[in-house]
Amino acid sequence: MRNLLLSTALSLALVAPAAAQDMPVTAASDAADGNAALKSLVDEYWADVLKLQPIFASSLGIDTYANEVGDSSLEGMDRQAATASGFLTKLRRIAPADLSAANKVEYGIFERALKDTVDANSFGQRTINFSTYSSW
Repeated sequence: MRNLLLSTALSLALVAPAAAQDMPVTAASDAADGNAALKSLVDEYWADVLKLQPIFASSLGIDTYANEVGDSSLEGMDRQAATASGFLTKLRRIAPADLSAANKVEYGIFERALKDTVDANSFGQRTINFSTYSSW
């Protein structure tokens, strides 16, 4: 799972996000609000990821959940996908036109990562708990 997350993050960093073309131009205060809303949402998501994946958190040196192993059952994967879907809904309430250039990139990467999490949960391969890359 860690390898999947790291490779996904790397590949997403290399992909340019699609620009939102139909969004209206808004005032500077809306841009500040959009940037703050994106930062808050990313922070909330990151905290949730660390809680749901305590082994990943430990691999990053975060020991808050060091006494837990997480839930790698199919139900746990369903919960992670549902959580990602909820964050995707919240993210899409933020207009990309209201963001700074750097945050537009972050928006695109974040949106892609959330969509990939939701979509990956629909593939049959999720039932395989080991591979040549990682295992239990």
